[in-house]
Amino acid sequence: MKRSDRYLKIVEWSPEDECYVGTCPGLMLGGVHGDDEAAVYAELCDVVREWMRIYEEDGEPLPAPTAGREYSGRFVLRAGRELHKELATRAMRLGESLNTYCVKALEARVHEALTPRRARVVRHRSVVPQGAGGRGTRLGDVGSEVTERDPAGVELQGRSGHAGKTETCAQRDR
Repeated sequence: MKRSDRYLKIVEWSPEDECYVGTCPGLMLGGVHGDDEAAVYAELCDVVREWMRIYEEDGEPLPAPTAGREYSGRFVLRAGRELHKELATRAMRLGESLNTYCVKALEARVHEALTPRRARVVRHRSVVPQGAGGRGTRLGDVGSEVTERDPAGVELQGRSGHAGKTETCAQRDR
């Protein structure tokens, strides 16, 4: 395994830019772009190696590896008192735990963000070191049916007295 294999490399199509964009989160800002997915990945690998070399030349420690990480499924989130209250109230209203409500809201927003027609690429430009082989810059018995959308954009559906939350792509894209 090469040392650069310790860093996650992502290449994805950007409808906004109409090209493939390659990034390496955690190691560098910006990325590389081009019309050929394989060529973008190859160039990204070169740029990652170049950034590793720069860290070493500058005597800086490399960031923590990002590839092959294990995730526990738990993390601490500081939401502020008002948001905490709002989330807890909405969860109680639906008969869900705060954790379940928050997980569903996050899943819906992440799913929405990953939907290609809504994909957005934040463009970062950073100067690519000499010899990187690039172009110079890189770039979430019951009563009546209830339907509403919460502030997080999650469509809430269910029946009064037993409200549950479901979402389909068709519902979300309305």
